Amino acid sequence: MALFNKALARIGIGAARVDAKLVNDQFRAGETIEGIVEVYGGNVEQKIDSIYLRLFTTYVKERDDKKYKQDIELNTFKINDPFTIQPSGNQVYSFYLSAA
Repeated sequence: MALFNKALARIGIGAARVDAKLVNDQFRAGETIEGIVEVYGGNVEQKIDSIYLRLFTTYVKERDDKKYKQDIELNTFKINDPFTIQPSGNQVYSFYLSAA
């Protein structure tokens, strides 16, 4: 049964879940982005190699007298070192990033 649960977790059924929560939802250049990443264990023990957060911004681009919203990735941040999450376990990582 454990082998079956591991196979299901590999395709996302009963796998660990990751949530990122920010203190604020809007930032200006130069401000610090503060938040936490919560990892919730699934049905089986799982090794987590790394968690990355990607920082995007939205700007308005004008072309041919029309305005378009455009998203662009500013940076990618590694949040953790490898770890193992136990079934139904919980792991929390705080982060502070620069929105420069």
